[in-house]
Amino acid sequence: MGILSFLPVLATESDWADCKSPQPWGHMLLWTAVLFLAPVAGTPAAPPKAVLKLEPQWINVLQEDSVTLTCRGTHSPESDSIQWFHNGNLIPTHTQPSYRFKANNNDSGEYTCQTGQTSLSDPVHLTVLS
Repeated sequence: MGILSFLPVLATESDWADCKSPQPWGHMLLWTAVLFLAPVAGTPAAPPKAVLKLEPQWINVLQEDSVTLTCRGTHSPESDSIQWFHNGNLIPTHTQPSYRFKANNNDSGEYTCQTGQTSLSDPVHLTVLS
């Protein structure tokens, strides 16, 4: 039994001119993959979410109980203000990382926050009991 050897065969330009892919859909798959992956490569990463902490940690409080909400996340160098939202509405009077209040019935609902360099936090639901 002998050892097989392969000699390189050089192709000329005319040999390649008539070369056609037996599966034209292969090119379509390649371009489809490129079109789907190209936007991902150029898309900037989403900012991290702010983290909202409720103190005390229970979500049901009595009227006049003291409640503290704390928003944590990266701040921008120009501004360290926080945006607070109650039931989706901006609370314009509060821009500090901690939001303290004595609970009343109007305070029931969902709270969210965000800093200058974070996306909106997950909601925290608070219920004020009579």
